[in-house]
Amino acid sequence: MTNFIKTLAPFAINHGRLNGVLPSLILAQGILESAWGTSDLATKANNLFGIKASNWTGETYTKRTAEQRPDGSVYYINADFRSYDTYEGCVIDLCHKYTHGTGWEDFNRYEDVLNQADYKRATQAVKDAGYATDVNYPSKLNKLIEQHNLTQYDREVCTMVKIALDAGHGVNTPGKRTPDGEREWTFNNCVVNSAIKHLRIYEGVEVLRLDDETGRIDVPLSARTRKANDWGAHALVSVHHNANTGDWGDWTGTETYTYSADVPESERLAEIVQGGLLSAYGLRNRGLKKANFHMLRESRMPAILTEGGYMDSSIDIKKLRDTDVLEKAGQSIAESVAEYFNLSTKQKAITADQGNEVLYWAELLEGGSDGQQSWAYGMLQKFFNCTGDRLLIDPNQVKYLKTLIEKDDRGVRLWAKQELERYVDTNQVIYLATLLKESDGQRAWAAAQMPKYL
Repeated sequence: MTNFIKTLAPFAINHGRLNGVLPSLILAQGILESAWGTSDLATKANNLFGIKASNWTGETYTKRTAEQRPDGSVYYINADFRSYDTYEGCVIDLCHKYTHGTGWEDFNRYEDVLNQADYKRATQAVKDAGYATDVNYPSKLNKLIEQHNLTQYDREVCTMVKIALDAGHGVNTPGKRTPDGEREWTFNNCVVNSAIKHLRIYEGVEVLRLDDETGRIDVPLSARTRKANDWGAHALVSVHHNANTGDWGDWTGTETYTYSADVPESERLAEIVQGGLLSAYGLRNRGLKKANFHMLRESRMPAILTEGGYMDSSIDIKKLRDTDVLEKAGQSIAESVAEYFNLSTKQKAITADQGNEVLYWAELLEGGSDGQQSWAYGMLQKFFNCTGDRLLIDPNQVKYLKTLIEKDDRGVRLWAKQELERYVDTNQVIYLATLLKESDGQRAWAAAQMPKYL
């Protein structure tokens, strides 16, 4: 099984990138349609996807095949299928089918398969376009993608990761204010500006803002999602702050939303972002929620909507009025997006002599006095041009918290991630510092990783 994926993956990644087709979809279809490359079509015709010979002038292969009626009943026919010289030729033809359509219609029925970031939407689009008659076709593909972690190949498609950020509403949107008249957009804007600033430290990232940067225009929601979809964003984060009755009360908390249907990639992003926001705001964890919000429903990529705290809460408003808190919230979103996409910070050129100095500071984090630890931590942050407040040094506690992150209980995982943000992972910092004394390649890699732990 693994060998089949390894054989097919380079073709799926390369031609998926060129044509806007998710490699996970290509791989799952290849596995399902060819029975892991063992079917007659695969072994005798290199046809991995069951593509029939309609509108085809090349070699063909005839075989008996099962079809399914809309009611689920099965019947059999003898059909001609396309024959290819190689697996790669088959992948190229599949991508051409999705980008150009059937060839006998004056429109492309597969248009919705293209430029998707969510594999479930892609698999459903394939079925809706009439690719297969099996009513369970999307669920079968989804299961294969999830079981074999095929989305890992989707993240290899793009040289640039495109992030769409959205400050909810506008300055003058009716009702979106605190009881004292402060605008929600002002809070949202601070968080988004911070997120944009902190995303700039990562390699290979483009950011698109969906709302009006001045806040004077409340851009329609349909225009925002259309802008993100047309741009081909790989993730969308819409930033909001909550309200209850509009009068002051003692309700409180931070929550993150995904679309009401099951969208695993959105849910994974939401879990990471929620953990970071809890650390930034320091408010009650209201958890991960689902809703039929436009920004979530109409986006073609993993999309989440955050509610940092309540504008009409006498508890939360203290946090919302603190620009340092909003700055940290934006930073946490940037760091969470970086974790989700496995991004690296922009590389800093470091000489071997500078590596010795960094190692000295790193070792003080573990063996120095309290004053030396604080000084060394500050020097490391200054050198790597990063900010943070991990001032607690306790390697054993860090190790314990890391074990909790592997637990099945989502609440425990979120708490452990939030708590871990308070500690310096001294073992990791020292390890990276030792690499700064090695070869140029190791120094560059370690320098890119170091800010994540400071």
